[in-house]
Amino acid sequence: MVIFKAKTEGNEAIWDGKKAVPFVEGKLETGDKMLIAILDRAGYERIEGADDGETEQRDTGRQEVEAEQTDWNDKTKNEIVKELVKRGVEFNKRQPKSELIDLLERR
Repeated sequence: MVIFKAKTEGNEAIWDGKKAVPFVEGKLETGDKMLIAILDRAGYERIEGADDGETEQRDTGRQEVEAEQTDWNDKTKNEIVKELVKRGVEFNKRQPKSELIDLLERR
């Protein structure tokens, strides 16, 4: 298990590709290799569970995360809008598809 520290005070969560995973009292504890890779890549500080032979597993997880990334250019604007709503990202429906994709890729 690895425990990560939230970057901000208050409510915070990270998107794991399927759902928002919340920090509880400023901490997120997980054994999920994919989530660990996501948190490491996003620069979250580990409180416990430092490198104990997990480096190779995290690198593999990072590659899997990159492989699972969606090519939003192949999606319709409506599908992109639905994903933005699902993620709680603010946007304007009048924005061009390319700008909406930029919003998704920054999250």
